[in-house]
Amino acid sequence: MTYFLRAGLISEQMEEIYQKAFHASVLLQKQQKKKGADSQMTSGLFPDDELTASTNHWTHQKEIQTALLAIMKSAQQVRQLLDQFPCEPLIYTGEGSTDEVIHMLEGLLVAPRKRKSRTAAKRRRRL
Repeated sequence: MTYFLRAGLISEQMEEIYQKAFHASVLLQKQQKKKGADSQMTSGLFPDDELTASTNHWTHQKEIQTALLAIMKSAQQVRQLLDQFPCEPLIYTGEGSTDEVIHMLEGLLVAPRKRKSRTAAKRRRRL
């Protein structure tokens, strides 16, 4: 059993979120175009209440479109962040606070360097 997950899972999920938001955005645009064509054909036929409801519906569609674009942008930014690292980031799922885990990992990275420098110093003394 490992206590690490590859962050590639997050990148893949961000791609799915982006694709689904993009698809919803396209569907919304198609609906807006259809609704616009329908309203041109029926302009002047509806009372003011229906016109107000139609305007509110249009406003909500704009807000939905804005939210979808924000979701797409955020998903893209997360993927770009993960892609800029020289290796795939890992997610630690074990126990300990973030600070404790960082301290432990830094200790593990420093220990081999110290051993190498001690070994190199011993070799120099022998020469």
